[in-house]
Amino acid sequence: MTKLRLSENIDIDEDAVLEERLRQTLSQAITTQRTAPLGLALVTLFCWGRVPFFAISLWVTCFALALVITLVGLNALKKRLKEAVWVVPRYALIVGLDGLAWGLVSVTLMGYDAMLDPWLATILCGVAAVNAPVHIKFMRAYGMQLLGIWIPTAIHTLQHFREPEMLNLLVGMTLFLTLIFFYMRGLGVAVNSQVALMLKNETLTEQLKAALTSVTHDAETDALTGVSNRRSLVSTIQQLIQRAQTHGEPFALLMLDIDHFKMVNDRYGHNVGDEALKAFAQRVALALRPTDMLTRLGGEEFVVVVPSASLEAARVVAQRVCAAVSATPLLTEPILSITVSIGVAAWEKAMTLEALLESADRVLYCAKKQGRNRVCDTLELDCI
Repeated sequence: MTKLRLSENIDIDEDAVLEERLRQTLSQAITTQRTAPLGLALVTLFCWGRVPFFAISLWVTCFALALVITLVGLNALKKRLKEAVWVVPRYALIVGLDGLAWGLVSVTLMGYDAMLDPWLATILCGVAAVNAPVHIKFMRAYGMQLLGIWIPTAIHTLQHFREPEMLNLLVGMTLFLTLIFFYMRGLGVAVNSQVALMLKNETLTEQLKAALTSVTHDAETDALTGVSNRRSLVSTIQQLIQRAQTHGEPFALLMLDIDHFKMVNDRYGHNVGDEALKAFAQRVALALRPTDMLTRLGGEEFVVVVPSASLEAARVVAQRVCAAVSATPLLTEPILSITVSIGVAAWEKAMTLEALLESADRVLYCAKKQGRNRVCDTLELDCI
């Protein structure tokens, strides 16, 4: 019985895990950055009429420039995933730049309207929260983004340290950013473990597919000659019969038997006999059409399935095979020449698989009765 052989312990390369984490993160980051103009529009809408136009223009310009650099940088890094160790620190810098672009809201837009400042701080906290799932696989990079948001706010607060409201905003933002960082760090460990598990499962799936392919091949292949076996033959003929019944597509069988093969085994031994069988299968396969299927039934008996062929067309194929086998010696050490007898039978309406094989076998007997090294078909009824 053929067994599936799968590795019980699958070691996943750390570089492969890092590369996959980067692939997922960069794709998500690029998608998120493409929605950044919505945030820009929201901030601009809130500030319009409350903040001097110059201040709004300054922030919008800085933000737009940072956005372009961020998108270009992330797309460039995505093309160099194989250099993961090189990509990670640059990715952290790009994320930090994105955080700084948002953090400049504090420096440029806060301090003009006491009612507006809490809303702007809330937006900055929202940006931090939205980006948390994106950068969760690389907490150092996420930390850089949070610092980029926090540092300008801290600078602005120091410039207005006499205003209690600004200090309260800084304390609240600091508390929020700290809590979300440490909370996401714990989740990040679990997420990265899931990425490693996913790669491990993918590797196991590939092993399983390869094993199943190997098992299927072994189950449908003759171990000695490498051609199809009886199981594959039965399946193929059943499919052709169904197609013939549905669409009227003809097909035929060639029943092959090596002439006097017992004498080969008796004279040279079974090792030479096995080599002769393998060489015979190769010789026959070369003489067939690409769509034909060669099968070993057992011993020195083979069957060729000839799809989309009438009796006359199948006979042409059989004659070509017969001539190819006898044309030159099959083996050179020892020198061994053989011939083959072939019976040709075409499927007829309402004919079962067993009846078709029996018909081909009877015609094969006809070829042997007429002297071997020849082709006979079901039209030669006088010898059956």
